[in-house]
Parts: sequence; C-alpha cells; structure tokens
Amino acid sequence: MPRIAPPSYFELNGLDALTGQPLLRISPEEAVQIARGDRIKPQYFRELRDHLERVQKRPFEVANGIDPSKLEEAGWGVVWAHGLDPAIREALEDLLSLRRQQAGELFREMVYRPGESTLDFLSRYGIGLGPVKPGAKRLPYYLLLVGSPEQIPFSVQYKLDVQYGVGRLWLEGTEAYARYAKGVVRAETGELRRPKKFSLVGVSNPGDRATSLSRQELVEPLGTLADKFQDWSFDLHVGDDARKGSVGQLLGGPLTPALLFFAGHGLGYPNGYAAQRDRQGALVCQDWAGPGDRGITEAESFAATDLSPSADPSGMIAFFFACFGAGTPHREDFHGEGNTPEALAPAPFISRLPQRLLGNPGGTALAVVGHVERAWTYSFLWPSTGPQLQVFESTLGRLLNGYPVGAAMEYFGQRFAELAVHLQAAQADLRFEPDPDVISAIGTAFAFKDARAYVVLGDPAVRVAVEPFDALRGDAK
Repeated sequence: MPRIAPPSYFELNGLDALTGQPLLRISPEEAVQIARGDRIKPQYFRELRDHLERVQKRPFEVANGIDPSKLEEAGWGVVWAHGLDPAIREALEDLLSLRRQQAGELFREMVYRPGESTLDFLSRYGIGLGPVKPGAKRLPYYLLLVGSPEQIPFSVQYKLDVQYGVGRLWLEGTEAYARYAKGVVRAETGELRRPKKFSLVGVSNPGDRATSLSRQELVEPLGTLADKFQDWSFDLHVGDDARKGSVGQLLGGPLTPALLFFAGHGLGYPNGYAAQRDRQGALVCQDWAGPGDRGITEAESFAATDLSPSADPSGMIAFFFACFGAGTPHREDFHGEGNTPEALAPAPFISRLPQRLLGNPGGTALAVVGHVERAWTYSFLWPSTGPQLQVFESTLGRLLNGYPVGAAMEYFGQRFAELAVHLQAAQADLRFEPDPDVISAIGTAFAFKDARAYVVLGDPAVRVAVEPFDALRGDAK
C-alpha cells in the first residue's frame, strides 16, 4: 500500500466522554476505503461544480448587484417543518414582523414536507439549480429552517447552504423562541450593543495532539486578524485562561464578547447513553489533564447545564470548532466503502449548549456556528502544505466587517464545492490509476465530509451587535 498521510492529519477534536480516548480511530486501510466510498451523485456533483465556477468568476454575490446586507435586496424567508406546533410560529412573531418589514415583497414563508429531497423542495416552489436571484416569485437568499433535524434533515440544510444563506432554529420550548425573537429585534433595532471585542479560546490539553494543533495552527494565527481590524479589541484565552471558569465568563458572563471563537474537544457519548442528549458536544476545557484511563468529568467541560439562567450572552455570535458542537446525525459520515454507517444516536439532534445559548432566560445569543458530526484537523491543515486558514480568516473577517452570518459562511460553501470537484477526480484515480496519489485522496475525502457539516444555528441574517455598519468594507484578504 502507498504511504498514508502523517498521523497528525487523522486528528479530530472530539473525545469519548466515558474513556477520555479519541472518538474514532481509523487505520490506513480504512482511510483508503473512506476515500473510495463517498461517491457523489452526478446531479449533485454538477450543482456543486457549477456553483464553484460561478463564485470563482464573481465571488459571494447573491446575484450581480445585490447587497447581502440589505434584506430588501437579498430577501428573507422561513421554512417551517410540516406539522410544526403553531405556538412556535406565534412565539416568533416579533422576528417575523421585523423581517417582513425589512424584506418587503422578498419576505416569504414556506413549508418543508417530510421525505423531500432538497431538489424536490426547490422544485415545488418553482426554483431550479443555479445562483440565487431573489424576486417576488423566487426564494429569498436568507432561509431560516424551523424544525428539528428529524423534521428537516441535516442533509437538506447542507445542500441548501451551497447556494443560500441558511440557519436553523430548534429550541427548548415555545418561551425560548419568544426570547430569541426579542433578542434579535433588540440587536437589529439598536437597542442592544456590545463593545467591539473578539475573543479566541484555544484549549491545549497536556499530551493531546489534536488540541495542540488547533491552538497552535488555528487559534493563535487567527489572532493576526487584529492587524486588519484595529477598531476591534482581541482577547486570546489559552492555558489557564481557557479553563472552565474562564469559558463561563465568556459565555454570558462579564467577559462576553460580540464574537467568540472556541477550539477544543467536544464530548461524544455512546449511542443512546443516558447523558448523550444533554451533554454531547459539551466543550472540553483546559481543566482536562489529557489522555489517560478515565472519562471526562463535569468539572472539566462546559455544557448547557453550566449556563446559568441569569447568564446574558445577548448580542453574541459564537463559533465552536469542536466535535458535535452544533449537532449529531443519526448515522456517522465516516465509514468505508461497502460498510454500514454506525448509528451515532437514536435520532439526529441539535446540541444542547447552542440551544441553551439561543434561548436562555437571561439573554440570547444571536447565532452559533458549529459542526455536525466529528470535526477534523483537515479543516485547517493539509498534508504536505501545512496550515490553510483562508476559510476561517475570511469567514471571521466578514463577521468583523458586519456581514450577516449566513453570507459570512459562504466561504465554507465554496470550499465544500471545491472539494467535491477534487474528490470525484481523486476517487477515479483510486479506482483506475496504477499509482494514485493516496495521501491527497484521503485528505480530500476527509476534508469534504468535514466541510459540509459546518452549520449556522439561529437566524442567518443576524450580524454582531455592535455599532451600526453603514457600509460593508469588503472581505478580509
């Protein structure tokens, strides 16, 4: 077998909560199977390829001449899960009223029907594939999905997100929806403002290679964005400043920033374990002493139960680079050719911590960006080339520039489409070439699966709640 990628590129930011060991171990043979096995359906591949060609010619415009920061041009819509409790819609009325006023005739309400593919959903509303061009009889650019991942599958969210700015809202009880709606209205109308502070948290647990890489090769280099955004203050929290107490101060405490980026392990539990629904995706803090022969204690991780009802994360956008930071699918994405995907949970679900942040009684965050499934170092490292931070830098730069979070995440959509194009070619090489580039094929397959699983929880049209951005200043380069 040809030489496989160095071990560092098989690292993932997740821990088995019961053992303290990595969530997934993959042999070189299994890695090759994974690279060979995820064949993209031709129709979906064509969509991704066409999207990539368009954004390379005219990057990140909804359509030519449309400003993604103006809802009267980009539009805003809500996609309700079929059979959703009418009380949820009533609880969101403050948000709907605001967006209806802002988007005008480009405001739209839709329903997702059980079992529909993404293309089925679009076709039912008279929309085909191609660039988003909002209009009275077309879909708006910003789409808020309201429903659980059982009602509106993660796969539908992934595929819509290629062309649209998509977010999802699924909270704990109708009162949480009402609180979230009021929080967005406060931020959008200027009643709520936070100082321009960006906090980066980089956990690096002793003897743990994954967190060492994410701190040194992702979090600390992202601090150089301070050179481009000198009107923002930047706080770097590493070492003792990344312990659980400090993380709590940043998530609704007195140190809460307008924008937060956390990189560390997320907890994973066995399928159906009693604590899985409440604690999966909890953030492992610097308190964990590193790999050993024991599980992770509650004192070493920050979970939804650690967020006090009086905590106030209002006006904040948080980005969690951690396994299961946003949610858990029913079945895993990382399985070899011909193998049955392992069930990760009895049903797919949204992680409890972002749910709590978006609906907390003391104040609600505006959005949480996170990962569904397991998050890999392929997100920011590449075999033979090292750190590749452009997607993270550009997305965070857009947020600092005042772009809505759905538009800022376009860089992840572009990377997903680009990797799909390379993956199809790599899979053909693995099957038919006598001496294929195995390292590149494995990296492309893992990065493709990883890239598609970054999602926005919350309204995709929200922006950091700082002083108004009268004009967008362009992208961070």
